[in-house]
Formats: sequence, structure tokens, C-alpha cells
Amino acid sequence: MKSVSKEISLKLEFLEGKQNEEEGIFEGGVKDPECLSEITIDVFEGESFDFEKDEFVSNGKLELHLKGSEKAFRELGKYLIAVTYYETKDSGYHDHFENLKTSDESNTIDLIVYKPEK
Repeated sequence: MKSVSKEISLKLEFLEGKQNEEEGIFEGGVKDPECLSEITIDVFEGESFDFEKDEFVSNGKLELHLKGSEKAFRELGKYLIAVTYYETKDSGYHDHFENLKTSDESNTIDLIVYKPEK
């Protein structure tokens, strides 16, 4: 299999505000991704095929299934890249995205994204 690359251009968007470490005030952040309502997240018990039993059996792992539109995935990807570039004095910077739906809409999931450590 050969590797193919594609160069793209991204405009990363941030919100600026007051930052005061002594007072614990950290305003600002990364602009929320658009189209999150088009993303679904499911968590399932992982399975592997057992050839001796001729059936799928639990493998003791969890699987995270992430689905959505192309636009929603691009927006989420742009947001994740922006988080790595966001300059803040807040060592615990994170964003909450609440009430993302499961694919059958029977549950909601809160996604919390933390700025990676340097």
C-alpha cells in the first residue's frame, strides 16, 4: 500500500479574555466546533471471534464508535488541532460538549476535551 498526502489550509479560531493565575480567572478558549449535533458516539462491549466456539465473545475491552457527517468530522478535527495551539496559563484547560447523542438516540454522552500537555 502506498502513502498519499493532501495539503490543506486551516483557519483556527480562538476566543480571547482575561487571564489571571492568582485569581484563578481564565477567560477565552477555542471556538466550539460547528455541527456537533451531527456526531454520534456509542460505547459497546468489545468482541472477538472465537473460532473454536464459532461465535463472537467478549474480549474485555470497550469500543468507542464515532460517526457523523464529513462537515462535523472536519469541524471536530479543526477544533482538536486548535486546542493544541491555544495559548493559556490555565494548566487544566478543557471544554465540555454536553448531550451528544448515541446513534439510536436512547442516551446522551458528555464529551470533555482537555488541552494536551506540552
